[in-house]
Amino acid sequence: MKVDLVFPDRGRAVDGIGDYTECLTAAMRLTLRVEPTFVRVRTGRQACISVLRRRSADAVLIQYMPFSWGRWGFAPWLVLTVAVLRLTRRRTVVAIMVHECYEDMRSVRTTLMGGWQRVQLRLLLRMAQRRGASITRFADQLAAAWPHLPVQRIPVSSPFAAALDAREAERARRGWAADDMVLGTMSSGHRGQLIDHVARAANAVAAGLGHCVLLVLGNGAVVPDRLDPRVTVVRPGFLAAQDIAPLIAACDVYLAPYLDGVSSRRTTMLAGLQQGVAIVGTKSASTDPDLLSHPALVLTDVKDVDGFAGAAATVAADAGLRAAMAAHARALFAERYAFSVVARMWLDHLGAGEAAPPAGAGTPIASTTSSQPAPSA
Repeated sequence: MKVDLVFPDRGRAVDGIGDYTECLTAAMRLTLRVEPTFVRVRTGRQACISVLRRRSADAVLIQYMPFSWGRWGFAPWLVLTVAVLRLTRRRTVVAIMVHECYEDMRSVRTTLMGGWQRVQLRLLLRMAQRRGASITRFADQLAAAWPHLPVQRIPVSSPFAAALDAREAERARRGWAADDMVLGTMSSGHRGQLIDHVARAANAVAAGLGHCVLLVLGNGAVVPDRLDPRVTVVRPGFLAAQDIAPLIAACDVYLAPYLDGVSSRRTTMLAGLQQGVAIVGTKSASTDPDLLSHPALVLTDVKDVDGFAGAAATVAADAGLRAAMAAHARALFAERYAFSVVARMWLDHLGAGEAAPPAGAGTPIASTTSSQPAPSA
């Protein structure tokens, strides 16, 4: 089975959806009787031409986030592309992976954008033969809006290679002692990343332990204001994927405060699970049920800043708790979120379920680019 995985390349140095697509392609390549191709296209008419020129695929999997495909999320050429695919290639399975549905209607501007994005997504889902969404909330939301168009939740994954064995070497290279408490987080300045939560958590940990290191990862990472002088900030800036994984593994606690809560579309949170790090995060209606009460994570209400800080301080102070959370994190990632698992879910969904992975296919795939999520992710 030949599968084209189509990604709208916006020419950005960092694009989480692009990293996901590249890694998913590599994971599919490890299976038998499947030939995946990572297809980068520009948006607009050129995307339509690029996809339609590729005539040999048995399945076309399109990565959908409205703002990736057009200004203000307006993408008529994408709708036309899918329509032509369905009309001219009746043996090709067309699938849509929804990373984000549409803009919430909060003002006149967002109401206009959200309106056409809803029409656009409905057309795409109606024409597609297979539909996936990155989190449970999106799948349920779309099923409630259009019950006759079933959507399956298929998570994303960590675009890094496992770096568990690199923890001690990375800490030594950075000059962090065995008893130094290292908190990690990812920041891009997007409003969905709650920087004040990070500051309060770091201050609480420093107050309890006397000192801590705050590792702020991400291209253009934002350092929180009003940090306690006992918090040492490390901001490496832009890093290749192979350099980010050991740094996450070197952390003791990973802070994941998101405005919409942790969920299975948050690649860096999933990287924390992969690298065996205790995670303190926020929860909301977007948090997937399998993450909500899992012992690998401690989650607090998104509005409870003090609760988040207290949870971080509690986890940081208890080595036994951190070790247990780390073990649960590795097990959860291997069972549900490794790219070998995600690739299997997609291949089953596309109708290639008979293709079995060879020995060793469970090894996570490393991206060749940085994997900080796109701001809209």
